[in-house]
Amino acid sequence: MLVQMEEIIKTFNQAWMELHCPPVTLKIEDEKHGRGFENHAAFSAVNGEVRLGSKVIPRGCDPQKYLLWFFRHELAHVHHCPYDLRTAYSLEKAAHDILGNWDLAYLATHLFADLQVNINYLPRRFGEIPYFMQVLKGRRLSLLEQLLQEVYFLINPISKSSDRTLENIAREILAVMLLDKPWHSKVQILAIILN
Repeated sequence: MLVQMEEIIKTFNQAWMELHCPPVTLKIEDEKHGRGFENHAAFSAVNGEVRLGSKVIPRGCDPQKYLLWFFRHELAHVHHCPYDLRTAYSLEKAAHDILGNWDLAYLATHLFADLQVNINYLPRRFGEIPYFMQVLKGRRLSLLEQLLQEVYFLINPISKSSDRTLENIAREILAVMLLDKPWHSKVQILAIILN
């Protein structure tokens, strides 16, 4: 990892205090000594433990600034959106009621929660857009990551979209996220767009 252990802990603690001390602890995975993630994920948060692997920070960015915003994002889910499992399930169920498909309902809910935090909460809380929205990912992206990146390009045009269809979908998604509507309504509209 490009950032020293003490700096990672200091950065996590800064984000943790800024976001009202949610009930989590940081655990940094030691991938060199065989105590990494079984699935080699870069990040996970389970049972109050935030696990961080070395693949979280993309190349070519300020690693400390990226980590700070990464931690702010992940910790904001604890107390802002969806903030508990009941709310997350309720949002996913609302999307499922529209689609009848749990996979798309999950995608709509995950997309909504990330954008709610990144577009509506963090910029208001800190007075700037999250740093990771300004960083291009240099690896193959999942559909969720592609959609998020396309929305970020609309907010902070650091690159042009390479896919016109995804760009148009991202425009619709951004418009929905900026509406003054209840969360359940937004998730249902996103589900319709993704369908």
